[in-house]
Amino acid sequence: MKTKCKFLSLSIGLLITIAVLTACNSVNHNITQQPSMKYDTKTIEIVKDAGSIDAYEDKVFMDILYDEMSDEGFVKDAQSSFKIMYKITKYDPGSRAARFFGGIFGGGKGLLDVEAKYIDNNNVIAKTSTSIVFRGGSFGGSFENAFYYVADEIADFAGGKLKNKSRK
Repeated sequence: MKTKCKFLSLSIGLLITIAVLTACNSVNHNITQQPSMKYDTKTIEIVKDAGSIDAYEDKVFMDILYDEMSDEGFVKDAQSSFKIMYKITKYDPGSRAARFFGGIFGGGKGLLDVEAKYIDNNNVIAKTSTSIVFRGGSFGGSFENAFYYVADEIADFAGGKLKNKSRK
């Protein structure tokens, strides 16, 4: 009996520790313009539309987006006819310290909204809007992780909904 109580106490303590050190993030990906066509290319260029983020964070997001597109089988090419033009419409990294101490209750949450246009031969073929409420992770979580969540959604859409399935 004593062993069961000790095990139960340790299990509950572990669950509470995990809950305090991690938090749930909420990602919302909306298609604002349904795809008008599919494309047949393996190259991509990513360009920034006018946004409200500083140059360093913008470069970090673009690099992450290129990495995610690479995971979908795309190759970076500045001359590609297929482009993703993104615009960061909301950027609030929140407070990492507040996320550490109160992230599970919404303290210090960060917000990131990104609009993306998918362009083929200068024609916008689709648009999406992706947002995340970043509540943290271990020790408050780096807000850079929010970029990964958003970039993954954009890349999944491009590699899944837009890509011509006849070509591998």
